[in-house]
Amino acid sequence: MIRTILLLLAFALGGESTKREEIVVDTVDIIEVNYVHDDTGKVKYAQLLFWEWKRHLLLPQKDVFGKENGFWYRGSGYVIIDYRVYHNTDIKEKLERHAVPRRSKQGWTSEFYDKVKTCQRRIHSTYFRTTHTEYDPEIDNKVLWQNALRKGLREPVEDPPKKYETVDQFMRELTEAILNAE
Repeated sequence: MIRTILLLLAFALGGESTKREEIVVDTVDIIEVNYVHDDTGKVKYAQLLFWEWKRHLLLPQKDVFGKENGFWYRGSGYVIIDYRVYHNTDIKEKLERHAVPRRSKQGWTSEFYDKVKTCQRRIHSTYFRTTHTEYDPEIDNKVLWQNALRKGLREPVEDPPKKYETVDQFMRELTEAILNAE
C-alpha cells in the first residue's frame, strides 16, 4: 500500500509525461515533386517542395537578355517555405510509395514520415505538380526568399505536463487516484 502511494506521489509530483501530436497537419499552396537530372539524364535526387504565395516580394530586375542587372522591383510570387530531399537509387519507387501527393477532398494530400522533425506529416494543397529539371529550383528560390525567412512546416506540438493550481487540488487528485487504485 505504501509503495503504491509513493509511486503515485512520484508520478504526480513529476508531472505527466508529454505526448506528441500523432500527425502534424499543414496546408501549403503548391506541392511539387521535383526530379533533378544530371547531364546524362539520370536522376540525381528527388525532392518535395512546398510553395506558398507571397503578396509582397522584392524581385531581381532582368535586362532584355534575361540577366540580372542589379536592380530590384516590388512584385509577388510563389516561394519555397520548406523541402525534403530524397537521395536513393530507387528514388521514384520510394517517393511514390511514401510521399507523392494523392487526390483528396482538400485537393491534394501528401503523407509521409518526416525524418528531419521525426514525425508523421499530412500536408494538404490545392495544387500539385511534377517537374524534371537539370537545376535545383530550391537553390534558385533562395535568391528570392532566403532560408532565414522561410517559415518552414509546422513543428510537432507536445502537450505540456499537467500543472496544479493549488496544493489542495493536487492532494484531491492524489487521494482520488489512491482510492481508485485499491
